[in-house]
Amino acid sequence: MKRSGFLALVGSLGLIISTPALAQATRTWISGVGDDANPCSRTAPCKTFAGAISKTAPSGEIDALDPGGFGQVTITKAITIDGGPNAGGIVTSGTTGITIAAGTSDIVTLRNLRLYCVGTCLSGIQINSAKAVHLQNIDISGFTNHGVNLTSATTLYADLTTVRESGQNGINLEPGAISFASITNSRFEANTNGVVANDFAKATVSNSHASGNSGVGFLAQSNAFPATLNLINCDAAFNTMAGVQALSAGSAIATVRLSDTSLTSNGAAIATTGVGAVLSFQDNPITGIGTPTGTLSLQ
Repeated sequence: MKRSGFLALVGSLGLIISTPALAQATRTWISGVGDDANPCSRTAPCKTFAGAISKTAPSGEIDALDPGGFGQVTITKAITIDGGPNAGGIVTSGTTGITIAAGTSDIVTLRNLRLYCVGTCLSGIQINSAKAVHLQNIDISGFTNHGVNLTSATTLYADLTTVRESGQNGINLEPGAISFASITNSRFEANTNGVVANDFAKATVSNSHASGNSGVGFLAQSNAFPATLNLINCDAAFNTMAGVQALSAGSAIATVRLSDTSLTSNGAAIATTGVGAVLSFQDNPITGIGTPTGTLSLQ
């Protein structure tokens, strides 16, 4: 074999051998006793979400092997992050816990996570872009801004999500274009407001609880474009201003629809501003000030 041919063959073999080492894994692991210099395998886990995400392929999954504080992370691709049966933690100060800035066709799933703010922070989860975000068994506590802040036309699915003691809203939907949210089996406690649907947002909240918020439990508010909030089998109690409110600052209508929803012991049961409308399916136990602006028939 000529020397040039031999060298070319050796170079080709070197590329083949080195490719697996450079490839991202479809599944990676982290541990409280891991090291980000590791390959993030099950037997050699990384220590942080940020360390693992660069070694995880798009649409792959990061799993926590044990409890730990796994650090702030920015997500720019489709991925699943699972904190494991012990609910992995993110403790942050002065910043956002998780930032999602993925592609418009990317689906992001966050599961079994606990996010805590120490001192002053921004939001727990900031959603800047993605096709859809799934929150499953998420606990967010003490953030200075919002627990979850959605500012894009991203579909949000939140199940078993608890947000408490946020300086602003538990879940804030401010998409800037028509978007949808489904929130189930969740709790919003001691925030400013529990769930807020702003312009363009169309949200349905079911089997969920808002209590002890200094403002409103469930709020739809619109300026230039309509906002819609549907409540099914929910309850709002001990909220200082109101259990539910439809606030229209302009000509666009903010609408809240109530079905089998309990409003008790709030500053007001129902509040409306401007052309805001609270419509009842006439199956809601309501005590306190305020009545629905209209009714809907059960089919």
